[in-house]
Amino acid sequence: MKQKVGGTSAASMGRAAHSQALDLLRFPLALVVLAVHVFGVDRTVVYGKDYVFQGMPAFDAVQNFVFSFLSEYSLSIYFFISGYVFFLGVADFTPQVYGHKLRNRVKTLLIPFIVWNVVAALVELAYFVPPLSALRPGLDIADVDFSLRAIMQTFWDARHGIFGNVYPVAADGSGEVFPQDSPLWFLRVLMVMVLLTPVLYWIVKRAGFYFVGAAYLAWTAAYLWGNGIAIEFTTALFPFSFGAYMSINGRDMMATFGKCFKVSAVAYVALSVMQFVSLYEEREMLYLAAKALAAPAALVFAYNMSAWLLRSNLCRVVPLLASASFFIYVAHYIFVRNVVRVLAYVVMPESQWAVLAVHLSAILLIGCGLLGVFWLMQRYTPRLLKFVAGRK
Repeated sequence: MKQKVGGTSAASMGRAAHSQALDLLRFPLALVVLAVHVFGVDRTVVYGKDYVFQGMPAFDAVQNFVFSFLSEYSLSIYFFISGYVFFLGVADFTPQVYGHKLRNRVKTLLIPFIVWNVVAALVELAYFVPPLSALRPGLDIADVDFSLRAIMQTFWDARHGIFGNVYPVAADGSGEVFPQDSPLWFLRVLMVMVLLTPVLYWIVKRAGFYFVGAAYLAWTAAYLWGNGIAIEFTTALFPFSFGAYMSINGRDMMATFGKCFKVSAVAYVALSVMQFVSLYEEREMLYLAAKALAAPAALVFAYNMSAWLLRSNLCRVVPLLASASFFIYVAHYIFVRNVVRVLAYVVMPESQWAVLAVHLSAILLIGCGLLGVFWLMQRYTPRLLKFVAGRK
């Protein structure tokens, strides 16, 4: 009997360690997404058509570092966490369990998806009204399409949404299908994954890691040669299935990933350096191939680093930061372009160091600002926060 109690205790401690490692990752991942979007703003829109960015090696190096070492890995880790947590503690995936999970995801995924796309559209509409219209001269409310079709497209493909005629540059045929609040494509495809969980559960139980490997190959192929929805779906399918596989089969991530700590670190750094160099040499296919190869290594490395920091008592989970990460993720993009634009207008940067300061300051202002808003809402309007931040 003592052995049974001890085993249960050990299992509980293992799950707690996993949970802490994943929680520690949440806030840094949100900041990484914020940094990627700040450094990825359209320079022409923010600084003006006549601003010259040539001869800024330090700024280019930081920007290329962000795109090489940080970009896109956060979403893979988010999908992995989502797949792992979805099946955590599920002994038998019955219709009742599925129904319960779906009801929870309505609160945590569907409602925030609708709310923040509406907020993003309302913020954009505000620039048509004085005095904010002075910040974007030339806008005409007559160009806004309020048809039902355009309103629905705003939640799916903003290029054909209510602002499709206002910003025709958005309809450039690039194949990128984003809602009004662009980062929420993550929630959109995650909801598809949730709907498909009975199928995924059945396949993972029978095919095991072979299916995860096949999903990775499909994602790599789509990433290198596909576009649009194909990339979105496979980008989610691989890490979500990987997380589901680990959870369904009761794999100990501490032990499994721990064995690959050094290998994942070397692979992640080496492949990121390859991406960094390929950006300077403008070799897009090499960049994409290195990014695809680095994704699994980045996932394992990030988890191992988080677990190591906790074991070494170098970091601890701060509940406020872990809780605020989703809020920062869904809200930040609405303010990125305008914050950078205002800072650029105030600073009037004439050197690469001033331009770099503008972008770093934007990350700090948006991150701290949204964290402060989250804290205030948590204290004074907790019910509203639960609604907009998808908290159960």
